[in-house]
Amino acid sequence: MQQFLPKALEVLREDFSELSDVTVEKDESHAGKVVLRSCYGRNKHIFPASRWEPYDPEKKWDKYTIR
Repeated sequence: MQQFLPKALEVLREDFSELSDVTVEKDESHAGKVVLRSCYGRNKHIFPASRWEPYDPEKKWDKYTIR
């Protein structure tokens, strides 16, 4: 999923200019999620958006906590 979404978005941007502000982020279930940057900007202080971060294939999620 983490490889599919960015590639799909890249292809779609060629035909849909309104997708220029769309990003691919990870959500709380560790799956990919496509969100408008404006949506993220409005909600980045609210959980789960406050915990989103760029995907890192090397990161270990076994000690992930919510506090």
